[in-house]
Amino acid sequence: MGEPDEYWTDVRDRWSRVVSAVDNSGAGHSGGGRVSIAETTRRPTSDIIPVLVAGQRGVGKSALYQALLGDNGYIRQRDEDHVPHRLVLAAGRRQAHVTLVVSPGQTAGGDYSSGEVDKWDAMLKPPNHPTGVIYVAAAGYDEPWDPREVNVLEERRQRREDELRRQVEARLWEQWQASLDATPTEEERRDRAEQIAREVEAAIPSPSEQLWAQNRNVELEHFSRFCQNLMPCWVDNPAAKDLWFVLAVTKADLYWTDQLGQVEEYYLPGADGEPTSDFQRQLVTLIRAFGHRNRPRLAVLPVAGRRQDYRFIPGVGEKQAMFDDMKFAAVQRSLRTTVGEFCGLGS
Repeated sequence: MGEPDEYWTDVRDRWSRVVSAVDNSGAGHSGGGRVSIAETTRRPTSDIIPVLVAGQRGVGKSALYQALLGDNGYIRQRDEDHVPHRLVLAAGRRQAHVTLVVSPGQTAGGDYSSGEVDKWDAMLKPPNHPTGVIYVAAAGYDEPWDPREVNVLEERRQRREDELRRQVEARLWEQWQASLDATPTEEERRDRAEQIAREVEAAIPSPSEQLWAQNRNVELEHFSRFCQNLMPCWVDNPAAKDLWFVLAVTKADLYWTDQLGQVEEYYLPGADGEPTSDFQRQLVTLIRAFGHRNRPRLAVLPVAGRRQDYRFIPGVGEKQAMFDDMKFAAVQRSLRTTVGEFCGLGS
């Protein structure tokens, strides 16, 4: 590990403060200042800050938008995407005016994973650019939109599992054959076959782990394309100033109890800014494109947008939402506080 970088140390400290706020939410800790966000039709009294909410289909972008407005975490009907929302952010007497667009989910292609890219052109075609971006990631808990999508994704998961089983079994047989000094007997082959079958079972991740990894891989492809579209209007645009980026890792109510450490290791770079996962590598590449002095403000936050158990199919990907009202309030307050701070309302 290299020397700590203050930029990445601050990013990690912010994540840790949210974790602390959630874990202490029942002990009267507020978890930060109070920032309110509300829709408005009034004429703005200050410059308008353009903000884009983006992310893979089914990650919960609309639910996160409701969380910004102070939703209590219960399921609400999806809002229409790609419609500008005029918002006013307030902290005490300070205010900021925002135009926020929730980018629509991808139009599903035949395989429900490689549909056309989100319609980002409105904000990502220079000289237009968002001052702030909230990219929503789901830690593998993407929600399919219809039964056909579930069937296609489960068939894909099963094909990959079958192929992995064949590869592991073939490798174990090859290793055994290479270790022999003489031709094995039929009894030795039967015994070894039973042992290999047990070793294959132990080596194969559970169906739920396979599903989460499959979803993360699709999410990574989406994030990479998004960064490629974002760079020209941010890095190569002299007019792009006061930029900020929030990576909102939603579904915290699902992963908090037993997967929080894994989620942190996947999305949150170390204090030295050196990536240790493919997703971190893409995020670090985006930030490094600015050089050392002009880096945008960055936050990586655990977030929960709405209250809902998760089940892909019976026995695969099943997870119960674990947050009570206070924990939901803590993560959502941290999100609003961070967005308010990045929009100039102070820390």
